[in-house]
Amino acid sequence: MVRSICLACVFILLLSCYLLPFCFARDTISTSDSSLREGETIISAGKIFELGFFNHSKESFKRYVGIWYYRSDPKIIVWVANRNNSLTDNAKGAFGITDDANLVISGERGIQIWKTDNEGWTSFKGMLRLLDTGNLVLTPGDEKSNSTGVVWQSFKYPTDTFLPGMLMDAKLELVSWASPDDPAEGEFRFQQEEGQYIIRNRSNEYWKSGVSGEFTSDDILPTVSSLLSNKNGSNFNLGTLIGNRNHSRNIKTSSTYSKINVNMRLVMNSNGTLQYFTRVNVSAKWVLSWLEPQDPCNVFQACGNFASCNNKSNKSMCECLPGFEPILPDNWNSGVFSGGCRRRIPICSNKQVEKNQIFRSLRVIKVGEANENSVAKSENECKDKCLKKCNCQAYSFEMRNKSQSRVVTANKPCWIWSDVLNNIQINSTDVLNNIQFNSTEGVHVINLRVGTEANETKQGGGHDESNKQSKQFKQWPLAFAVTVAIVIALALTVFYIYKRKATVKKQGKQTEGATNRVVGTYGYMSPEYALDGFFSVKSDVFSFGVVILEIISGKKNTGFYNSQEALSLLGHAWRLWQEDKALDMMDQKLRAGSKTKTDEVLKCINVGFLCVQEDPADRPTMSDVVTLLSSATATLPTPKRPAFVDIVVRRRLNSMASSSSSKTETNNEITVTLQGR
Repeated sequence: MVRSICLACVFILLLSCYLLPFCFARDTISTSDSSLREGETIISAGKIFELGFFNHSKESFKRYVGIWYYRSDPKIIVWVANRNNSLTDNAKGAFGITDDANLVISGERGIQIWKTDNEGWTSFKGMLRLLDTGNLVLTPGDEKSNSTGVVWQSFKYPTDTFLPGMLMDAKLELVSWASPDDPAEGEFRFQQEEGQYIIRNRSNEYWKSGVSGEFTSDDILPTVSSLLSNKNGSNFNLGTLIGNRNHSRNIKTSSTYSKINVNMRLVMNSNGTLQYFTRVNVSAKWVLSWLEPQDPCNVFQACGNFASCNNKSNKSMCECLPGFEPILPDNWNSGVFSGGCRRRIPICSNKQVEKNQIFRSLRVIKVGEANENSVAKSENECKDKCLKKCNCQAYSFEMRNKSQSRVVTANKPCWIWSDVLNNIQINSTDVLNNIQFNSTEGVHVINLRVGTEANETKQGGGHDESNKQSKQFKQWPLAFAVTVAIVIALALTVFYIYKRKATVKKQGKQTEGATNRVVGTYGYMSPEYALDGFFSVKSDVFSFGVVILEIISGKKNTGFYNSQEALSLLGHAWRLWQEDKALDMMDQKLRAGSKTKTDEVLKCINVGFLCVQEDPADRPTMSDVVTLLSSATATLPTPKRPAFVDIVVRRRLNSMASSSSSKTETNNEITVTLQGR
């Protein structure tokens, strides 16, 4: 009976020790102990991290020594000792400390697989401890000694993971795994260079933080930046901490350790993304909180020089800037864009700046670093600085916007690109959809130099023009100035009507009250009204845009048909705009004799396209239209696809128009009929 009770007590004791790992768990390996064998582990004092042998792939016999989060399933590895020299034999491996103060992994018959490179030690007596920070630290002496020296620590030699307490400097780098199942060194490296964080794919730059300094930046997440720079002061004196006998065994009670947040980590992934993970506590699941590059456009030089990247484009992710063409057309057509683009016509002639230089405004979210950053009192002064340089590619004059201070300064930033333009992103996120029409918050404007007026016409047409044709394009008639005045006056009239809340009757009979019929002048009705019967102030903005394009082209929207291209003037004009041939749509009668510049024509066309955008939310208000047409410095957004471009939609509207009654009914307060030419 007594024997049975004793056996039961022994069984309960063994079971308790099995269920409570701290009965036998240790956080140190010393020179007086035997080496750590496969199947054995050491666990940090607070049970945060664990070190031992692991096999990360069930299909492979390769074995490594590493550190992972305690009880993580599957194992989340944060450090690997022998990442490039795995154990592959059938013999059990061993991990321990040598007499010359080095850590060593040995395999069959004591053959060394991996070893640190500490020098200057003989007959070393010391201790290796795994801290609750995930740092593996080798110190001289034992737990009873008062030594404060640190011989070696894993935080100085990370693999692919950055942990709180590390310090990212020029000497430290994270190297990705070769694959999710192979911890060997991969192709991607994360490091710090000249104050920037950089991801390299082999030797090539793959991603950079703070791409262009003050103008616009690919800033790293503030919490990640704080983690990398160790701003919380968590990189404590390891020697003092370990040598303090009062805290040597219970490190988690140290006031210094309390600054460490073990619930975050930064990983250089094998796919080339830098990933920041967080968790609420040590028992919670990890959540991906941030990563870069976030999309293909964030990759450094994704489209090469003089090309813009738009990851939401329905056609190609990369497009050459106006006046440029792919350097390697075959590669470009096959989706390899890194070769970039070049100018069709040089902007410099015998290193002298030609007269009548033309600039195209581009709204960008990101652009490569400018070569010169100065100040100017006005945009014209900034432009003149650019024109004084024969090789000036673009300039930007940063105006004060709503997010900036109300204090007006005499000088404002002026950026000049005299080398190349690269890393250009347009509409890469939903930023453009979230900003107001007349706001520049989150979006910057660069003015691209496209050459002289004659060259701009030549580039826009996509083929060589004769001298006679070039002169014809250079000298617009006086009638065009009158045309612009008419357009502005018309815009002011419509705007005045809205401001006064007057009611303008349509042609024909108007009947008040509800109606189930959609009526209006065919060719000028907005898509939301023509297809769904929904009317708003943006509906008449659409009609006004159609009239602008009709005035410029000399053609009616409903009277223009070309079955090979489009069934409407809008479709034809949009195709020319997309091909940088917008000037080709201009009425021949408006081309002879005057000195009006082409940018006035392009501005009117641009405003017209802004008004006929398919989504009413994208269209400007009439007050915005008046500002854009009358201001010499207003920034013109890039228009989106107009309505009624598709042939199927046009045919549906043709059917609706032919079956509709001649009677017109509406219950809208404000309605305007705009008759075309």
